[in-house]
Amino acid sequence: MPGVFTLKLFYTMNSSATHPLDQVLASCRQDDRPIGLVTGVFDLLHQGHLQFLNQASIKMRELGGCLIVGVESDVRVRKLKGKGRPIESQEQRKSQMEATRLADFVFILPEKFDAESDHLQLIKMIKPKILLVSQHTPFLDRKKKLMQTVGGLVEVVCQRDPRFSTTKMIK
Repeated sequence: MPGVFTLKLFYTMNSSATHPLDQVLASCRQDDRPIGLVTGVFDLLHQGHLQFLNQASIKMRELGGCLIVGVESDVRVRKLKGKGRPIESQEQRKSQMEATRLADFVFILPEKFDAESDHLQLIKMIKPKILLVSQHTPFLDRKKKLMQTVGGLVEVVCQRDPRFSTTKMIK
């Protein structure tokens, strides 16, 4: 891919092998299956997370598509949520997402993922047809603008249920 942002650099891979995400995306595109993308922290997996992921999965299955999930890195979660977070490591959170069997592929987002340009590079690399979000997603207008660069859209697939919150669970 053009530019500095290759899958190998993006996922800090050092081998010359094709990244597994590359293989999943190629398979989806070859079969003309739309790609859906979800990103999040998913710390202390709870019913709210599961409802959101289930709705995202249902949406993509209805479209005959693939669901890709990006899990925020430990470094980024500390920046977003503060000291003492995440409770579970990025590898634990990734494994839990995989165990739900709701996604076609789960990966850990890079540690440096703060700038809008980082998000744009991810969107251009994956080229999702839909960015699936929950009702309380921040920066919704910005996400819609980013998705327009690849001809995609943002869709709210789950309403926020205030009963479920990792922060509430910790307290």
